[in-house]
Amino acid sequence: MRIYGFVLPKNKVFRYALRAIYGVGEYRARLICEDMKIEDSVRVKDLDDSHAVQLGKTIEKHGFVIGPDLQREINENIKRLQANGSLRGRRHLYGLPVNGQRTKSNAKSARRRKKVM
Repeated sequence: MRIYGFVLPKNKVFRYALRAIYGVGEYRARLICEDMKIEDSVRVKDLDDSHAVQLGKTIEKHGFVIGPDLQREINENIKRLQANGSLRGRRHLYGLPVNGQRTKSNAKSARRRKKVM
């Protein structure tokens, strides 16, 4: 089953297979299954094409931003922070931890792979 350009694994339980879609985690997968009235034991191979259409409508109904749209939104937010010249934007630019994590003893790979400006 293909949804928004993502292929759901056929042998997995539907609720867990939904997590293959970028932006759908455990909570959103549970919400989608409850809204579509699909039990926890149903596998992707047991569903038909009408469920794929219903899944698309359910995602639109909840207003979830997923897949390439979510990736684009995240990248735009990072570029906006960098254009503002904010500290978070500069940390993104240099490839360092952004949310206040320590870098003296941790984040070795981030400090090792600094981007050359």
